[in-house]
Amino acid sequence: MKSIITSTVLLGSLGITAHAASIGINFGAGRAEASLGASDTAGVVAQSNWNNASGGSGSLAVLNDDTGSASGASLAWSTDEQWSAGTGVTDPNATLLNGWISANNSTDPDATIDINNIPFSVYDLYVYMNHDRASEDVDISGPFGTFRLHETDLDLEVDIAGTVTFVQQTATADGDPSQEGNYAVFSGLTASDLNLILAPAGAEGSADRGAITGIQIVESNIPEPSASLLLILAGIAGGIRRRR
Repeated sequence: MKSIITSTVLLGSLGITAHAASIGINFGAGRAEASLGASDTAGVVAQSNWNNASGGSGSLAVLNDDTGSASGASLAWSTDEQWSAGTGVTDPNATLLNGWISANNSTDPDATIDINNIPFSVYDLYVYMNHDRASEDVDISGPFGTFRLHETDLDLEVDIAGTVTFVQQTATADGDPSQEGNYAVFSGLTASDLNLILAPAGAEGSADRGAITGIQIVESNIPEPSASLLLILAGIAGGIRRRR
């Protein structure tokens, strides 16, 4: 038994981990059928224990990670409104996309989302988007640059009653349906604090709102063990057998 424990400690010291941790934020949760339960699994990187952010503005002093434990990160957001697409939600992914926060009319100061004390040294940022209006252009600005997104009306009165398909936005759509998506990914980020600005393209108003339904921060995966590491592990195992 002692040999087995020693082997486990050595494996831990080599940085091997079973899964990447994540923090999920579900905006617009104050709307009907837009709040996720602790056991609901949602997101491109499927996780439970999403943090429900209710209201157009607010703060969460503690953001839980995917295990339900306090991550050390916190959230504050200030936008013009929270809204949702409809009712009849049957899928947690649809719940994630059903409610949103957005900039509306003449936002001054900017509509913002601030996430502080992110505990991961390297992570990927997933931004989820949806709206009940057509032709939504959104600029998401931050330390990772600017990414311009185009959203179209997904007819959610129908779609939220079924299974949602996630489609990644990888380039500026500018009205091109072939480039439209409902989430974007910013990879390899290292900042412990993020400031996102919801800045609808063009004149702000009823047709341009910049709707964000959720954010997911996913710790970058640790690479698979190298060939040399596997040889080290083989040596450890051999030493354990010899001591027996």
